Amino acid sequence: MNIAARALCRAYQLCFRAALPILPYTLPKELDGMGAIPETLAELGVSRALLVIDAGVRALGLTRPLEDALAEANIAFSVYEQRTPNPTIGDVEAALAVYRQADAQAIVAVGGGSAIDCAKVVGARVARPRKSVSQMKGLLRVLRRTPPLVAVPTTAGTGSEATLAAVITDAGARHKYPINDFALIPDYAVLDANLTLGLPPFLTATTGMDALTHAVEAYIGRSTNKLTRAMSEEAVRLIVENLPAAVRDGQNAQAREGMLRAATCAGVAFTRSYVGYVHGVAHALGGQYGVAHGLANAVALPKLLRVYGARCEKKLARLARVAGIAPQEAGDAEAAEAFIAWIEARNAEFGIPTEIAELRAADIPTMARHAARECNPLYPVPMLMDRFELEAVFRLLLPKPAQAAKPDIGDVVAAQRAYFDSGVTRDLSFRRDALARLRRAVLAHEGEIDAALRKDLGKSPTETYMCETGMTLAELSFVSRHMARWARPRRVHTPLAQFLASSFIVQEPKGVALILSPWNYPFMLCMEPLIGALAAGNCCVLKPSAYAPATSALIAKLVGEIFPPEYVAVVEGGRAENQALLDQRFDHIFFTGGVAVGREVMRRASEHLTPVTLELGGKSPCIVDATANLPLAARRLAFGKLLNCGQTCVAPDYVLVDRRVKDELVGLLKKEIERMAGDALQNEDYVHMISQKHFDRVCALIDPEKVAFGGRSDPETLRIEPTVLCGVTGEDAVMQEEIFGPVLPMIEVDGLDEAIRFVNARPRPLALYLFSSDRAVQRRVLRDVRFGGGCINDTIIHLATSRMGFGGVGESGMGSYHGKRSFDTFSHEKSIVNKSTLLDLPVRYMPYTRLRAKLLRLFLR
Repeated sequence: MNIAARALCRAYQLCFRAALPILPYTLPKELDGMGAIPETLAELGVSRALLVIDAGVRALGLTRPLEDALAEANIAFSVYEQRTPNPTIGDVEAALAVYRQADAQAIVAVGGGSAIDCAKVVGARVARPRKSVSQMKGLLRVLRRTPPLVAVPTTAGTGSEATLAAVITDAGARHKYPINDFALIPDYAVLDANLTLGLPPFLTATTGMDALTHAVEAYIGRSTNKLTRAMSEEAVRLIVENLPAAVRDGQNAQAREGMLRAATCAGVAFTRSYVGYVHGVAHALGGQYGVAHGLANAVALPKLLRVYGARCEKKLARLARVAGIAPQEAGDAEAAEAFIAWIEARNAEFGIPTEIAELRAADIPTMARHAARECNPLYPVPMLMDRFELEAVFRLLLPKPAQAAKPDIGDVVAAQRAYFDSGVTRDLSFRRDALARLRRAVLAHEGEIDAALRKDLGKSPTETYMCETGMTLAELSFVSRHMARWARPRRVHTPLAQFLASSFIVQEPKGVALILSPWNYPFMLCMEPLIGALAAGNCCVLKPSAYAPATSALIAKLVGEIFPPEYVAVVEGGRAENQALLDQRFDHIFFTGGVAVGREVMRRASEHLTPVTLELGGKSPCIVDATANLPLAARRLAFGKLLNCGQTCVAPDYVLVDRRVKDELVGLLKKEIERMAGDALQNEDYVHMISQKHFDRVCALIDPEKVAFGGRSDPETLRIEPTVLCGVTGEDAVMQEEIFGPVLPMIEVDGLDEAIRFVNARPRPLALYLFSSDRAVQRRVLRDVRFGGGCINDTIIHLATSRMGFGGVGESGMGSYHGKRSFDTFSHEKSIVNKSTLLDLPVRYMPYTRLRAKLLRLFLR
């Protein structure tokens, strides 16, 4: 959300809170059974009333005592039977017509939430006859006089609906109108447990969980005060105490009475707190499919809290303690988790499903837009949800077969192509919002990212933040700040031969991109290319590495929560999925990994003439000459080699050291490695090899006769001790392949010329590091050695900036990314000349003459 919108939201919140104390706010007066209704109406001078009744309730004969009592008291009444689970505008208008025809003076609503909601909005239309239902918004309506309203809830949970801010669904247009009318809190309520005795257990369960939803949403929202919080707490306490008993025993009058009181408290609090996101989802389901409101809320509440509960953890924890679900001494995270688990356990106990059987995936985008439009912008705390996050909630409600079915990769790509062709991703605000959602998701899941990388690679939280999460957040910040400027058309000089014209370059997204990421930095190397792809306006398919399964699953979860699959999809799996993806036609393929697989990716991409970016690897050398600051060189070289246990594409792979300083450097390296890693095999923060296969491969590269120090390994933990090899030659096994582990060969050279010849005789490396205090040496290495990028007097850090591109050359890769380079990688520069129609020079047209030839030579030279 931009700054202006946040400021407006804050101002609205402050105004609302300021208005709370002056708003009419009283609990409905409780009447002693339905027999008290005629007497109350007579005291009010009412001689004609409208009864809005659930058809099913009347069929059970529950309203006969009321009708008889009204007739006996000579109070005329007309009846409108509410037949749908969610009131429509048509229902309201029909009931209003009956009200006017009968010249009624009061309304009595008997039944579930549909009847009571309908009655409430009829009252609002009576008070404001010139306003349509869709226009009934704003705080001024509290000053209007509505006819007396008596609520007679007949199920355990619909006391909440008796005071729910009515939401009307237009059954024809499927459009939702929020009607949060504070003046429509019922004047009177009949909380008679006898009306609910013997009702079906499932109905009691869903309406009870519905009441809980009202209480929770009122409590965690911002538009509340001390009194409404107290009402919510009381409602939750009563529900926890009484709902299980009310469901188990249909004749338990005490439990039913407790539920009616709980539901009334929840409803009053909720009416003061506006519609929340669970209700937005429930109302959309009711409007689209006719799903009963209580059932939809019961199913959706634990799903939403499970995904977004961390945002309001403290408030959920307080509710858990008040209700006795968690002990007072429990921490916030523990108590909040206990509260959500209690809801899930009760749903399972009551037979409430975990999904909505009627829900169709194709309807979700439209329903999410309606739900987002309806929901209170001040809820939940502290972050806002948008339609993409609501889409994620709807997808959690999909029937399991549809949700569990593995989508066909061809269908995924086709859906993304259709979504891209719709043009929605090209809008700059859409791209900015996408990056903002990604940033919020990374921050929200930071603990899970730490846990996944600990499980896959044994990374410590510090190293994870330094090399994965933190770098991702930094890239997000940089790209978000600059992408608007990068996306603007760029004017360029127009040649005189094209006079009169203007020339400019338009950046446009390429389309549907495929990102194949590796296992060594499985989060960052998936997210950073994605940032560039989204900033440029593309759709994207992500394929995380199967060798880091915990991180792959976390990426799928994170992306699935914030983006629809037709925009960003995650395909998990191994070689079969890789091959299936490469069978598809993409508009760009971004691959990070080894040289052999890179060749295969490029070969397969050529079948569709798809451009590729290949971030590969190779043996990155480190040159240390006699002028180097050896203590600093040893420290920074050790850092570069130990980072991720050497499983870094730009890790120093071998050292070309001047023979005169070799022994001193080895001694300093040993001291620095021991200081950093200690007993590496016992160090919990020391990363392990990704797999047994990789562990065995790296161990096989260690020649015991050339070990200067280190060399131990532990197959149980897959850890290899940092190892330095001396006396190594270019023919040794350790020099025939990229090591990708904590093994550092030292090769002695007699001078810079020998070092340069050694490097240039081999495939061009992805990185090169030079430790030297001689500026002439520095200039010569930069001029004469071919490599992707690197550092002078340091290692690794050249890739840790968004202001320089990162990429290889030759066999170490092609193309680059980071910052603007990422944006450019996933963009196409469309060159445009806008030629004026005021002047048309004839020089270029036939027939060619000597004069025209001379003019051409004048212009083009």
